[in-house]
Amino acid sequence: SAMVDLPPWPSQGLRSCVCDGRWSDDLEIFDGVRKHVLRAPEGLAEQCADAGHLWAFLIGFSEHHKLQKQRVIEVVNKLMTMETWRGSYKEKRELHAKVKVLPDDVQE
Repeated sequence: SAMVDLPPWPSQGLRSCVCDGRWSDDLEIFDGVRKHVLRAPEGLAEQCADAGHLWAFLIGFSEHHKLQKQRVIEVVNKLMTMETWRGSYKEKRELHAKVKVLPDDVQE
């Protein structure tokens, strides 16, 4: 597959948002994640260790950036087509309640 020009996977950034509550760079982090998910989904298997952080990040991000909703939905839908990511979401029961507070079209 052609190497797409991707930013590095933002492991650290995801953690600082989700774990430390530092959301100042979240737009940049989201853009990075989105590029990976939409352009190089086959490379995401190795990022699965970050799945919990990523799901929590996407939920928090969509709360902070209502206007980015369509783009978040795009990423979520793509992740849900991949078994490992879908599985990791199902395991994170504590996230399910948070998703309920999001607009309906993110929940689907």
